[in-house]
Amino acid sequence: MTENITIRPGTNNDHEAILKIAAILTDWFDEDAIIRAIPTDLHFHKTIVAEIENKIVGFVTYTSHEGNVFIGWLGVDNNLHRHGIGTKLIEALEQELLSLGITKYEVETLSETIDHPPYIPTRAFYEKMGFEKGKSREIISTTGEKLELVTYWKNLRLF
Repeated sequence: MTENITIRPGTNNDHEAILKIAAILTDWFDEDAIIRAIPTDLHFHKTIVAEIENKIVGFVTYTSHEGNVFIGWLGVDNNLHRHGIGTKLIEALEQELLSLGITKYEVETLSETIDHPPYIPTRAFYEKMGFEKGKSREIISTTGEKLELVTYWKNLRLF
């Protein structure tokens, strides 16, 4: 399956397809993310998309703040999980970062203290990709729910 995947920089023309993928990933993205946060962030984040036969099947967005780079959003079509698409997106992101001389980046996700089974493979994916678990922080969701986020970080090597 991975031999049919094309990875390329995202454009403004990809926003609708990205939002369609996000809308079906309700185990990971809540209503606020789908309706407000992702559409807003797409205007400010850089994006990489994965395509199969010219159809977008996955995306990763990233941004920086004060020189630190962060993954904003990562999503792959539900029907294509475990086909290497997320791995290819992360690898493309890392190539982009290294080309800019950036050797560290981070991502936040739900902590293991939150009982939400879809995030077990999410955390395992980041760990498989070489991320290390960092600090946790508590937030209040838009619905008032107390959540704990954990930061994963990864050092990249310049060759």
